[in-house]
Amino acid sequence: MSSYLLYSNTTSTTGKNLATILNIPSGTVGPTKPVEHLIRWGSVAKVKHKPKKIYNSRNAIVLSSNKLKALTHLQRNNIRTPAVYSIDPTFAPSWKFPSLARTINHSRGRDIVLCLQAADALKAYDNGSEYLIEYIPVQKEYRVHVFSGASIKISEKILRGNEDMYKPWIRNHETGHVFISKNVEKYPAVASAGVKAVNSFDLLFGAVDIVLSDTGVLFVLEVNTGPGLVASGLRKYSLQFAKLLNLEKINTKIIDEISQRETLEQGQELDDF
Repeated sequence: MSSYLLYSNTTSTTGKNLATILNIPSGTVGPTKPVEHLIRWGSVAKVKHKPKKIYNSRNAIVLSSNKLKALTHLQRNNIRTPAVYSIDPTFAPSWKFPSLARTINHSRGRDIVLCLQAADALKAYDNGSEYLIEYIPVQKEYRVHVFSGASIKISEKILRGNEDMYKPWIRNHETGHVFISKNVEKYPAVASAGVKAVNSFDLLFGAVDIVLSDTGVLFVLEVNTGPGLVASGLRKYSLQFAKLLNLEKINTKIIDEISQRETLEQGQELDDF
């Protein structure tokens, strides 16, 4: 049974690791020969030969990657997200603050601009921001990994280190935030929200970012189709793919080596990136 893992330049680190663990060919361009199974790890690259089975369609990845369209899609499927507003100046009367100005295609929160008033939004618009999203006061933030309609892993984002860079409206590695794994069974509502979001895009797998507001309400922020994974996540996904592809074994030695390297480099075992 021939398989191929297709990743993008931005998802290549995890894509290459997964392919090595699964012992299948991979790359940023499609296979040169027909394959039965194609795994798209966040890649929208077109392929020359149509596989018998595709795990995460190109159209679904395109939609989920356009953050504005993705939020609208989630809302149409009765999934709670923060409110979104067009940042076109003609829609200024509809804006509410505080909001975050963002670009349609973004990653790791590096595009976020805090807007407290219309003047801030207009300046962000002039500098390339494409839409506004309601700022949610965050009590907790989670990442839910979903595979075949079930949550296989939940991580919580916490503040650890770089506290001098702390910005409450930007929660990424640069501002000292990291993911820590949690027991899936203890977070049924979070897991359910993640599964519903992934299923709404007809995706086989995905990682969903979800926040719990100060008022105790869950909001889905986005669905990632090529999340960065450390050893623990690689193990979870590779076991799922192995079952799906009927692989007799996976290269667990590589996972152990990655785990040891990560712990050595970071001084502690962390989670997704």
